[in-house]
Amino acid sequence: MSISSAGSGSGIDISGLIEDLLAAEGQAKTAKYDSEEAKTLAKITGFGTLNSALSELQTKISSLKDVGDFQNRKATSQDNEVFTVIADSSASQGNYSVEISQLAENHKVSSPDFANANAIVGTGNLKFTIGTVEHSFNITSDIQTLSGIKDKVNEVSGTTGISATIVNTDTGTRIMFAATEPGIDNIFTVSVVTDGDGNDTDNAGLSQLDSTYMTTTQSGLDSIVKIDGATITSSSNTIEDAIDGVTIDLLKTNVADAKSLTVSLDKASVRSNIEGFVDNYNAIVETISSLNKVDPDNTDNSGVLVGDSVLRSFDLQLRRVLTDSVDTVAGGISSLAEIGVTTDRNTGKLQLNASKLNTALDQNFDNVGLLFAKSDEGIAIKLDDLISRYIGASGIINSKTEGLNSSINLITEQREQLERNLQSMESRLLTQFIAMDTIIAQLQSTSSFLSQQLSNLPEPLSYKK
Repeated sequence: MSISSAGSGSGIDISGLIEDLLAAEGQAKTAKYDSEEAKTLAKITGFGTLNSALSELQTKISSLKDVGDFQNRKATSQDNEVFTVIADSSASQGNYSVEISQLAENHKVSSPDFANANAIVGTGNLKFTIGTVEHSFNITSDIQTLSGIKDKVNEVSGTTGISATIVNTDTGTRIMFAATEPGIDNIFTVSVVTDGDGNDTDNAGLSQLDSTYMTTTQSGLDSIVKIDGATITSSSNTIEDAIDGVTIDLLKTNVADAKSLTVSLDKASVRSNIEGFVDNYNAIVETISSLNKVDPDNTDNSGVLVGDSVLRSFDLQLRRVLTDSVDTVAGGISSLAEIGVTTDRNTGKLQLNASKLNTALDQNFDNVGLLFAKSDEGIAIKLDDLISRYIGASGIINSKTEGLNSSINLITEQREQLERNLQSMESRLLTQFIAMDTIIAQLQSTSSFLSQQLSNLPEPLSYKK
């Protein structure tokens, strides 16, 4: 509210007086609201930081909470230029000798030379035969060029297993037909059932594409490989059924130069996942320590969640999970300490003894998996369940954050109510001071009048002068 002429009757700075009174009334409460809001926002940020750190830990332990993650196998080839290999969890450990004497090849035939891709071949019926399966194409006048025939064949190559392409050479342009899959079972022949020129057997018109006049540029072949001396023949260069759980991709022959194939436990992957778990757990410890830090000399330097029950409860449960034993097989591993993961008494962080972990992986690989992933008991299982109760839309942290946001909304409402109260107080004080100012003005006017009248009275005993 604007105060302009108030005080003109009394000479008092009513505007300044009201502003001082309003400031005295509002500043203390505003400072209180500012402080409460800052603390609440800091707690919201603190819980956001905790939520983020927990999400990262949960992501890391996702690779440790499935027993299958500890059954991965690592397959290696002695020469990746000869063959590559992968293995699934069903593969047994072992070493194998691999000798490739022949790679599987796609069957390919090529036509005689034509002038160009638009050269007319002829009309009629073109038939491809693969074993006992036949595929016929009606070549009409609108598609009787090399290009047209190529497009016609490729329209259904996914069904027929035969594709076509145009090849430009130094001597001319050719159409090439190829089996889309390798192997002798995919060898095909090309025949002309009817030729538009009336002769199905001469080297003219569509008959030019009969196998009689086509050149076999690559004969369909099966792959032949010896594994530990046993011969395996396949229509593919991908061998999936020779060794259980192992897939071999053949790339090059190596006759009389066998290369080794090794299947082993994927200890490196498990070791990396455990190391990552330790790092992320320690990050959680640092986050909790920062949020719960107490500085008696400077409270402003203390953590934003000091004394918070949610943080304190989670911290206790987290430590309990890591110290609980897991009931594995007799003589197996039941605690993190047995694989070289211990807790530093001073910092609460985990320490990893690499040598002890390697020994555990070498001697009790499967039991290490049970330690982390045993149903209902494994450390990773329990940690995942604990974290899930705290993060996410229905988690404890989100509920706590919603409560803090409600507090922010309440503070906003209190600010608005304070502003309304101050406006009402300003209006009331202005009315009162204006009334006072009016009365003072009237009294001053009366005083002036009386003074004037009194000054006009004759002096006492003036008649004697």
